[in-house]
Amino acid sequence: MFEDGHFDAVISSGSMHWINDLPTVLRSINRVLKPDGLFLAAMFGGDSLFELRTSMQLADMERLGGVSPHVSPLADVKDVGGLLQRGGFKVFFLKKFYPILLLVFVERDLPLIYSKNTRCI
Repeated sequence: MFEDGHFDAVISSGSMHWINDLPTVLRSINRVLKPDGLFLAAMFGGDSLFELRTSMQLADMERLGGVSPHVSPLADVKDVGGLLQRGGFKVFFLKKFYPILLLVFVERDLPLIYSKNTRCI
């Protein structure tokens, strides 16, 4: 367990949809962040994987006569906003993808991050 205010940033990419107790995890993330810390997350949500879910349901109905969940429930963006607020976060959503932001981040920040935290072999 990490002490309160230990991290400048917590980043989660494509893994939060596996968590069964999001409110507890979000409170923990908020606790370990410094007061001006950044929590950046990307996750599947809403109707993501709709075609996969539908295909599996149809196959289950045809072969088994019933439906079994094969894909985790996915939170809608409105639900995630409420969960983040309950976890004590100030909520900001990027509703549109801006490739230039990624380009700026990669070109400006990644060389700085890697030069401090990794070693070339």
